[in-house]
Amino acid sequence: MNITNRIRKSANREVYFAKRLLESANRMANLQIEGEILQIEQSSTADAAVLIENNTFKKID
Repeated sequence: MNITNRIRKSANREVYFAKRLLESANRMANLQIEGEILQIEQSSTADAAVLIENNTFKKID
């Protein structure tokens, strides 16, 4: 194997692992975003439940 092939294989290996790290970081960021969305949805649902419980919504005849 000549020096060019050795350099190319090493560079390809580094790119492969860099991509794997980036994919993992993206998955973690997506999970964090999904968790934040879930918290917002739960908070909105809880707010709506309190409004209903306090009879804030009045029926208009």
